[in-house]
Amino acid sequence: MPETLFERMTAIARGEGIAAKAAHVRSEAVKGAGAHHCHWPGCTRRVPPSMWGCRDHWFRLPRNLRTRIWSAYRAGQEISKTPSREYVEASREAQEWARKDDLRERGWEYDL
Repeated sequence: MPETLFERMTAIARGEGIAAKAAHVRSEAVKGAGAHHCHWPGCTRRVPPSMWGCRDHWFRLPRNLRTRIWSAYRAGQEISKTPSREYVEASREAQEWARKDDLRERGWEYDL
């Protein structure tokens, strides 16, 4: 199993897949959240920069949105500050879904 950031990113670039990407996210998670917070609108929970959101909100997203975010995530993008266009689009779509979900929860009818 790759140990350093460079080894993990190289493994992912070679197509060694999900296991290498997951190992990177787990290794970055132990470093703490810093000033990064959950991307769910209104949530102030701090999460590691390698994660989109807190556990509760991540699993509240529909599977297809989680899959899009996870597929577009590139190990190290939180370090280089260069997320892919696909990641940014998926993240924005998830935030829009979250805003609508909050309205639904409050009893507002919202045309999806």
